Amino acid sequence: MKLSVKELVEKCDTCQRCKAKNVSLPGLLHPLAIPEQARKSISMDFIEGLPKSQGKEVILVIVDRLTKYNHFIALTHPYTTDKVAMVFIENVYKLHGLPEDIVTDRDKCTPFQALFGYPPPMMALRASQGTGERDWLFEQEEMISVLKDNLRRAQDRMKQQADKRRSERSLQVGDWVYLMVQPYRQISVAEGEMLAHPMVVLNKRLVKRDNKAVTQILVQWANLPKESATWEDFYHITHQFPTFDPGIN
Repeated sequence: MKLSVKELVEKCDTCQRCKAKNVSLPGLLHPLAIPEQARKSISMDFIEGLPKSQGKEVILVIVDRLTKYNHFIALTHPYTTDKVAMVFIENVYKLHGLPEDIVTDRDKCTPFQALFGYPPPMMALRASQGTGERDWLFEQEEMISVLKDNLRRAQDRMKQQADKRRSERSLQVGDWVYLMVQPYRQISVAEGEMLAHPMVVLNKRLVKRDNKAVTQILVQWANLPKESATWEDFYHITHQFPTFDPGIN
């Protein structure tokens, strides 16, 4: 009977959608490739929900993925894609030029080749260069090599620790899978406008997750109909939107 119940649950669509997961997170960690040189690849993200300072409450963080050299740019709400592009040009592009790719939590893009139609120019070592120039370039190459080794060791340690809580999965083309959607709506820039903010809490409930009780709230989002309200973790909402008052204890 136990085997019959197990088989039934494994094939039951409702059970698969609603039953709490008791296995390790699927998929091993795959770190991003280490950049070949400085300013070739950068990461970009936003720090939200900060106290206002001189009218600004958001920080755009831009980090060179190889050297970890960074820029912190203050922004105000609401900001648009045009505004973000302008501050990027004024604070990053004019100093370092356009990177080969930009990594964000949205996706990875390659603006240089998309804009100009050819890969970014690389610094080459020519025979006509003087001894001082050649020595400087060799020192730069040696420094880049050390940075890559350090980043590679850090990625290996991170992957080793992360994979302890993950499980490897193998999928084939055509396999059907269940997708876990993002547990909360994130403030972002999309088509020049801000995505929805939580407006009011319609209901609350407790759900069991990993043998713990988790408080969830039914959130109605600004600029969206009531029918689009979604159940979100109370913890995620209060931390992602610190100025939002859910009105529950």
